[in-house]
Amino acid sequence: MMRKTERELRQEISDLKQKNQQLQEQIDSLQRINESEIKDDHFTFSDLINTKMVQELMDQFYTLTGYPIGIIDVEHNILVATGWQPICTDFYRINQESCQLCHESDLFIQNHLQEGRFVEYKCKTDYGILHSPLLLMANTWPPYF
Repeated sequence: MMRKTERELRQEISDLKQKNQQLQEQIDSLQRINESEIKDDHFTFSDLINTKMVQELMDQFYTLTGYPIGIIDVEHNILVATGWQPICTDFYRINQESCQLCHESDLFIQNHLQEGRFVEYKCKTDYGILHSPLLLMANTWPPYF
């Protein structure tokens, strides 16, 4: 494995700062939306974020930290994923029968997330997972982790 030079690391940090600024601008613009107009039955989480930008940011975060990331909605759609085990992405999540185990794990996590708390869980496919609810505009979106 080739080590990155200081210049390459500084460039990655600079890129992350730029993407963070773009995300902050997006958050700021969303905060200007009248919160009374935002209701769970009118908007989905993916309506409120730029998933492509978040995916790029999380890819870089994974490159720097080695921490896998996933954001999954209540319909089990994977909105953002990076660093996942190939057995999960190439087998469990695409095989209809084994994917049911993933959905059961997702539901367990969704039902146990609380604002500000983590859920540590060993999924039914025998992988340990740590989850945290997402906060957006000071509101918890507990179905998303």
